[in-house]
Amino acid sequence: MDTTSLTKRLKIEIDGWLSLGGIETSKEEIRDIKKEWNLGPKEDVIFRSLPLSFFICLRVPFVFFTNYAIYIKDILNKTKDIIRWWEITKVSYENEHFMFFNSEGKIFKNINVRAFFPKEISISTGVDFSEGLTSVASIAPNPLQLAQENKYSEAIEAVNYYITIESSIELYVTRAFIYYDRAIKSNDNKNLLQEALTEIEKTIDHCKDHKECWELHKYKGHILELMGKTTNSRNAYMKSLAEAPEEQKYELQNRITKLEEANTDLWDNYVLKVPYKERKYIMLVEDSKIKNCAISGITIFNSSNVPNCINFYDNMPLNNELYVGHPYNPSVYIPYNQAEDILFQDKIQEFCYILQQLGAEEITITSLKGRKINETNNKKEELEVAANAGRFANAFLNICSSTSNLMDRTSHEQYDVKYVYDPIDMPEMPSETIWYQNQPKWQRLVQSRIDGNTLEYTECISSKLTFFTSSSEKEDIKAKLKVLMANIEGRIYEEEEKQLREDIETIWRVSVKFRSKNLLQEKSQSRNTISSTLTYKEKEFLNEVRFCIEDDGIIDNSEQIFLNKTREKLGLTEERAKELQESILKPQFTENEKEYINALSELMIDGQIPESAQRIVERFRNLYEIDEQRANEIEKRLLYEP
Repeated sequence: MDTTSLTKRLKIEIDGWLSLGGIETSKEEIRDIKKEWNLGPKEDVIFRSLPLSFFICLRVPFVFFTNYAIYIKDILNKTKDIIRWWEITKVSYENEHFMFFNSEGKIFKNINVRAFFPKEISISTGVDFSEGLTSVASIAPNPLQLAQENKYSEAIEAVNYYITIESSIELYVTRAFIYYDRAIKSNDNKNLLQEALTEIEKTIDHCKDHKECWELHKYKGHILELMGKTTNSRNAYMKSLAEAPEEQKYELQNRITKLEEANTDLWDNYVLKVPYKERKYIMLVEDSKIKNCAISGITIFNSSNVPNCINFYDNMPLNNELYVGHPYNPSVYIPYNQAEDILFQDKIQEFCYILQQLGAEEITITSLKGRKINETNNKKEELEVAANAGRFANAFLNICSSTSNLMDRTSHEQYDVKYVYDPIDMPEMPSETIWYQNQPKWQRLVQSRIDGNTLEYTECISSKLTFFTSSSEKEDIKAKLKVLMANIEGRIYEEEEKQLREDIETIWRVSVKFRSKNLLQEKSQSRNTISSTLTYKEKEFLNEVRFCIEDDGIIDNSEQIFLNKTREKLGLTEERAKELQESILKPQFTENEKEYINALSELMIDGQIPESAQRIVERFRNLYEIDEQRANEIEKRLLYEP
């Protein structure tokens, strides 16, 4: 673009201004003006009004013209004003004022005649001068007007040239709008939509915290909506909503609502359709406050309109609480301030459950670094191996072994927690797991245990390897959360800091001793002669039978009522349930076990084994090669079923 013609026209139109007080500008004066106003090399100073001393005396502004704009400096009020030629559509003179109109036909500047003419002028002179200014302005192309006429190439060329003269935020925003306007009129042309998105994002980065940024986010939201990127579009609209003037918030809120209503399938399947990185952090906010809460990297939901597919830890979601998605269980979100502990325990639990299903006789968990086991778990039962794959699994999994009570150990002993089991089934891998699919070491262990006969194994598990949040990401989230909390009423700094606490790495060692597969195979063959294969429901019923006899070896009246209800729910016949139940209550014994039972029977007095005979009992255990846990089971049955 060339401004030579504008310069020539400007000189012609104001040629007569010399007689009214304007003067030509020397090179030295031009240099001083450019320095003071920080003018670029492509901007030429063409004319100025009276010398500076006159402005002070006459109490009138200092004015000069360039090939880009009219500059006005009010000496008394210490203000500066710029009227760009391309912004002007028309200039009119009325009541000793020059009124400048924009492309929308609105007056955007109203300047007293004394800014241009210190001496009194006639109405005709004022009108002539206003028409001259209009004529000059007509030469400077208006990018926005060109865009309205669909002359986008010319519009972009013009605004790019103006940016070389004045690198202002307004010009960058104008350019972004031109790209946006072209894209939305293109019938969803993918290339133009992408060009517009790139330009808008570039402008947002350049214009951070500027008052016009809210509009850029609105443009971005609309472009993303047209591109079919619904979640990103919603986030952009949310950002715009948070920064927009109050009179614009209603319209933006409606856009968000309509976007959600038009994409119900996405919200119903949010955790499956949105990549983990984009949905990793979420927060619930009251409907009345959501307009103030938007920030990149944290998805904000109305507390009354959370996607049904999202499940919260303990089913107790709180407003204004930062949640992080479980890395391997898509539907679950965990409080950020507890995530490291919760995920760590969940991983430990699943690992212990897998070990149990592989035929573990003994599992010990030892604290090596960071938080002790009793510090991490307020309740001992939280570390007990549950009948599911970790805390967050919904599917029921069978446990076909009896478990001893949790044994506490003080910190000065070898281990913190120890589990002892009596496995009776051959090793198998649970079908429902969360962490296993992403743990190569576990997978190799399972393979070696099932295909071979691994007897011992040790694994160290770190809390830092379960959270999936780097130090830099934590710092980024910390900064974003502070900004977000500042916009939420009633949230104090201490509460905010609670969510941002830095966890110390915790490392626990998990050691396991497996029962030999040879022994498991022998027991499996001698244990159940009813059927070579059991259905899932039959196994489930057997688990409940084992639970009922775990404490005293018998089934009392209340326990039998429970088992009858369980049978009905599982759809088993009375005959089949009775067979299954008797298979547990009347188990078959190996020859050594029978010999051990006969020996104990001879020692019993009045149905009890005397305390004085315990040393002999221990000898019999060794003689007949009965392990301690199996011996305890036999002794318990003998006492209750002599």
